Amino acid sequence: MQMGRAVIATRCHGAEDYIQHGETGLLVEPNSVDDLTQAIEMLWNDADLRNRLGQAAKRYALDNFSCESSGAALGKILDKVADSHNTY
Repeated sequence: MQMGRAVIATRCHGAEDYIQHGETGLLVEPNSVDDLTQAIEMLWNDADLRNRLGQAAKRYALDNFSCESSGAALGKILDKVADSHNTY
């Protein structure tokens, strides 16, 4: 996703947490050759869709999965824990 490429993934636990179908990638049903074939053909034949999904995926990944964003999220958690243990 950080590479700005359109993603096709199997709809399963976890994948739906970071891929929004039609926004940051395409989700296909497990074990469905037809769904996968259709998704590949759709992206192969539609450069605008490929680019839109790829750029949205890149933005989402950088905002949520980069070292910087992970560090900021962890910092907020640590600040909250530290504040709850502060008994001055």
